[in-house]
Amino acid sequence: MNEAPPTDSPDHDTDPPVWFSAVLQELFGKIIWQLTSGPGPTTVEGIHDTRVAIRRFRSLMRDLKTLVDAHPFKPLLKQLKKLADEMGSVRDEDVFIEGLAKIAGGSDGPAAIHRLLENAHERRGKALQKLSATLDNISADELSGLFNAAAESVFGAPELFWPTSVSAAGRHLIHRRLAELIDASKAIYDPADSKGLHKMRITAKRLRYASNIYVPIFGDQLREFVDETADLQTFWAKPTTMTSGSPIFPPNCKKGSVGPPGPVRRKTNLRLCWPNSSANVQNGTLGHSISGPNGKRRTDLTTCGL
Repeated sequence: MNEAPPTDSPDHDTDPPVWFSAVLQELFGKIIWQLTSGPGPTTVEGIHDTRVAIRRFRSLMRDLKTLVDAHPFKPLLKQLKKLADEMGSVRDEDVFIEGLAKIAGGSDGPAAIHRLLENAHERRGKALQKLSATLDNISADELSGLFNAAAESVFGAPELFWPTSVSAAGRHLIHRRLAELIDASKAIYDPADSKGLHKMRITAKRLRYASNIYVPIFGDQLREFVDETADLQTFWAKPTTMTSGSPIFPPNCKKGSVGPPGPVRRKTNLRLCWPNSSANVQNGTLGHSISGPNGKRRTDLTTCGL
């Protein structure tokens, strides 16, 4: 992975505009680093890393929109979305090619598989050509200019921030993302619901991104939360976990437990710990229960006050 150099983002609960400005600058700097440094955003590795950098930046911007008027960032976000979408087209083919290559069996493999590989390489070439043309028309300097103008407009008016502290903003935003995951998690009871399962995994990823931002503020307790969310996201990415006889949550989930799998009854408890927040919380907890279609399987997603 083409890692960007470390930056001096704040690690304490300072004024929200100062903190968010510094963190956003750090995330945007990683995008520029990926665009301007080797291997660049046209190789398999470079495209993956650049997409991740853009996704993290857009994730924080999505959260910021609930705290402040982020309209000045719209021109920048439009450019980044265009880049991300076109990189996504290339990345889809890279993943497809990688999967086919594993079963192709070398030059002596099935002819049908090799034809699929040839077609995938052809599609990748066309998608990469389109991406290269876009990259030629969007410079790092142009993106930086859009970012600087937007940041000055948004963060130059600290009185518009309603949270009194970064920790208050973090509690609000993470509970918001957790509620989205709880809502999306009902898809676990329908292995055939590919769109729902994909949304569930994406929602978990957004929760992980949102939570990871605040690890410097809340420390090890939140870091453990982020690690568990990452475990869920990885586990849900495996097709075998979505079959009807297998547990939905990874058995190594630190604060969770998976009962014996079975076709009739299964209970899964996932406890995601997070500091108390007043948002949708009673007695320091935010809980939700989901009953399976047969009424006998139940999943509890709970945040507990620390």
